Amino acid sequence: MLPHRVLRSRWAPWWPALSVSILALLILLCHVTALLSGKCDREQDGRVERAYITEISLTTETPPESYIWTLGVILTWILFLGPVAGLLHEVLWEYPLGYVLALPVLLAEALLVFGTLCLMGLATITNQGTFLEMENQIEDGHAIHQQLANAFFLCCYMHGALVVFLQGMRWKRHSLLERRSLVFKASTLIFLALSVTGVLPWLVMELIPALRTPMVRELNRRGLTQRLVVLGIMAFVGSYSMELLALRRRLTCTG
Repeated sequence: MLPHRVLRSRWAPWWPALSVSILALLILLCHVTALLSGKCDREQDGRVERAYITEISLTTETPPESYIWTLGVILTWILFLGPVAGLLHEVLWEYPLGYVLALPVLLAEALLVFGTLCLMGLATITNQGTFLEMENQIEDGHAIHQQLANAFFLCCYMHGALVVFLQGMRWKRHSLLERRSLVFKASTLIFLALSVTGVLPWLVMELIPALRTPMVRELNRRGLTQRLVVLGIMAFVGSYSMELLALRRRLTCTG
């Protein structure tokens, strides 16, 4: 258990939101630098088209983006995502649990930790199977990257579903802030479902003609789908700030 002085800290509730904000900044920085350097351009028959929304891995494969992304994610995990797992432990185990609910809680915690470790792994080994530089080739690196990515997304989906289920079981005990957080999390799962199934990506591409250029249409579609899913995952994790804020208020009131 974390000391109550840590949970009462004015900074503790904002750790989840801060961690995903840093990840979002890293993704944006890598995307912009890759876009401006022409790494997202595709040429065919002497004609060059720019893919404005590619998959994240395609904008983090080579320097300087590979250094920004890899080192940034590792530092973010150590300084922020790791501590967030400890803070979440206090939220999930705040109330007494029977054996039936204890197992899903343990699984939800394990999925979060393993999922964030997979994120660190896939950020370390690029989609090209390299580490930081193209010369640093890792055997079967591309396959490892893909497996880590699949494991990351699967862990996130399962963690989200379990947490919404567990928090729903405690609805009557929840404060207004926690109930709002639960509604937000459930809405985020719907957002993820619409993104994974392609509904939201299709709608966005229909609204933005520049994304529908034939040469880069498929590249934009895959990139948009992935980035919408990542946005949903970050929003879900960031919403834990509301539970931690409610927990801090209770601890402060009880002394």
